[in-house]
Amino acid sequence: MDRGTKIRRAGLKDAEALRRLAAQLGYPDVAAAFRARLRRIIRSPRHAVFVADHEGVPCGWLHVRTQLFLELPEHAEIAGLVVDERCRSGGLGAALERAAQRWAREKRLPALRVRCNVIRKRTHGFYLRRGFELEKTQKVFMRRVPR
Repeated sequence: MDRGTKIRRAGLKDAEALRRLAAQLGYPDVAAAFRARLRRIIRSPRHAVFVADHEGVPCGWLHVRTQLFLELPEHAEIAGLVVDERCRSGGLGAALERAAQRWAREKRLPALRVRCNVIRKRTHGFYLRRGFELEKTQKVFMRRVPR
């Protein structure tokens, strides 16, 4: 990560840049819907979005949230992480992950978890190098709720 890059909290002004980055991971979205979700997320104390900002241009982001399940202690979970394909392998992902660790520590959460698509082999290596351990492999199923 070079000197012109800083990690900061996201604001609504970042919505379009963050939406374009999300599309690089295969999540294209309508700008208004993305902005509305970002507004809700950044207002919630249970969520944080960090931006890797290079001289005023967002080149990566990480969304972290608290997660509470009946069967597990409350913990932090990385809900999304993307670094612009032109900026990868420069330390931005690690800097964003460190910001998530600090946030989890401030919230007194005992663990930071992440789910990662099985096709993202390079990303698996990133998390292992960052000290994460593979906990389990799972499939995610979804059913649309009829209206």
